Amino acid sequence: MIIFPKENPVVENLNSYFLNIPRFIEHYQGEVGTGCVGMSSAAAEAAVFFNKDDLVSVILERRDNGGSRLIGMEEIAEIARIENFSVNLYGLEEAFIDYWANLPDAAVVYKNLSTDFTNLEKLIAKMQAERLTGYIDVMLNADSGRGRIFFCSGKCLGASHSWEGWRLNTAGNLWYTLMSKASDTGAVFNVLRLPLEKAVPAAALPAAGPADGNGRRRTMEMLEELLRRLEDVVVADNRIRGDFRVLLKKKFVEKAEHFPFLDPFAAEFEYRDQRIECHRDVRNGELLAGVTESVRELVAELGIGPVFQKTLYPWREKYGDVIRRFRIQL
Repeated sequence: MIIFPKENPVVENLNSYFLNIPRFIEHYQGEVGTGCVGMSSAAAEAAVFFNKDDLVSVILERRDNGGSRLIGMEEIAEIARIENFSVNLYGLEEAFIDYWANLPDAAVVYKNLSTDFTNLEKLIAKMQAERLTGYIDVMLNADSGRGRIFFCSGKCLGASHSWEGWRLNTAGNLWYTLMSKASDTGAVFNVLRLPLEKAVPAAALPAAGPADGNGRRRTMEMLEELLRRLEDVVVADNRIRGDFRVLLKKKFVEKAEHFPFLDPFAAEFEYRDQRIECHRDVRNGELLAGVTESVRELVAELGIGPVFQKTLYPWREKYGDVIRRFRIQL
């Protein structure tokens, strides 16, 4: 399967028999700038990634062997002329075109990690901390399916599952279903990383909003509610020893190198009596990234993921616009 975002269709359900693929792409380079032509037939699927100036890559995958390979425009044009492909064209974010176009070049860095020794939730937190650009491949035991979780500079771009036709999911808790199934059936994980020269720079990730006005008040309310929900779960769990604020401060100490405002010794950001006080001018995006990353890692370390996730449904509904804008993953 060739996976990429399909949230922005431009044209759909065309037949390759009636198309001149090179000219078709040349036309839409001018119309949409950056995008992908997805092609599917009974025998194969292909994807042609392009920007306004160039052809970025062409990927072909034959269904009989499942392997992907990079080919040239001439070859895909000839294949499209002979075979009966359904053709769809999608607009893509320019900043991420190299990421999706180069996924076949990703190399394995951790291989055959089993649930006997590896917890998927903790593995996700580790890859986020390592700023992974690549993906985690999840193979469930007992032929129960497969999934992938995609990361760019540690930020999750989406998750995809075989039981959903490999549709890329970019909203909500992207990996909760995979975590649940991996826990139930067992699984094996491989972690793949894109070559550094093909990694997307951090500047390409969603920009932070200003740290003032209504946006700041909404950000603070959102984080206060998140921490309150986490505190309630921790306090109710008799297995967890220690005061919640102490556990949270320890996590903030760990994250202070990347998010200096979290350093408890600087006393610039405090959570007390279920309220947040921030005495430093921090952009909203940085606030959200620092606190949610801390919460995500603490939840994984305490082993309270499934319970905590159930409490987040109203929170996700209430702040869905902010979650989508800043690609917040919990």
